[in-house]
Parts: sequence; C-alpha cells; structure tokens
Amino acid sequence: MKVQDVDSDYRVLILTPFGKDSQHVCKVLGAEGVHCLSCRDMNHLIAEIATGAGAVLTTEEALGGKNGPLFIEALKQQPTWSALPVQIFYTQSAESDRFRGRISAVAEEITDVSFLQRPVASRTLVSSVRGALRDRKRQYQIRDLLDKLNED
Repeated sequence: MKVQDVDSDYRVLILTPFGKDSQHVCKVLGAEGVHCLSCRDMNHLIAEIATGAGAVLTTEEALGGKNGPLFIEALKQQPTWSALPVQIFYTQSAESDRFRGRISAVAEEITDVSFLQRPVASRTLVSSVRGALRDRKRQYQIRDLLDKLNED
C-alpha cells in the first residue's frame, strides 16, 4: 500500500446535519490520532467514499429522505472484498421515532453497521471508531493477500 493511500484508506468520513457537530467529532477523534474529514452533504460523502475510507460516521437524520437510498447505492458500488464500517448516531426519543423505519431499511442493506446512542461519551466514540478501523485494516490485508495469491 502506498504511503499516500494510507490517509484516504483509513480516514473516517463524517456526515451530520450540522457542520459544527462534524467538526466537534473530528476534533475529539483527531486528538486521539484519527484522521477525519467532515463532509458537507451526502454527495460529498459519496464522492469521498469512492476515493477511500476507513469508516463512516453519520446520523439517523442525515440518512433521511433520498439520502438513505443514495448512501446504500454508494456502498453497493464498493468492491466485493469491501465492507465499509458505518456507525450511525441515533437518539432514543419519541421525536426520532419517525426516522426508525428509514434507518432500519438502511441498516438491513449495510453489512457492517453499528449504532451509537446519543449522547455518546468520547471514550465510547473513540473505542468504537478504533474497532471499526481495525476491522477495515483487516479487510485491506485480506485484499492484499488475495491480490498476491492471484499474482503468484
């Protein structure tokens, strides 16, 4: 793996309805040495997924409307070896019940999804993201081994 690929392959892409939330999450993760990118909208997130990512952090609200199907389609475009870890922040409240159906539908089509209930402790967030990045690293290692076997 080339050095310039490391950042894009292992970075965490973040999409929240409010940019300040993404920036706060990036600040928390960045303090722990995790490379993050705050995406401005779903199209930006999808474009960045195509260039490489270690994990995606998003919210139930960000997957509402047409964004959920767009996100699922972007994940389906991944190579067969790839199961991009997705972590979805959700709120346990009556107000968020309207999102439950959409989130459930999205989650059923994503192979590697975790849910983080808000508010989430910084320690929990960092631990969850590190676990997702370890899983992603294993995927890249397996891909590289398969490529090597195919070459031999």
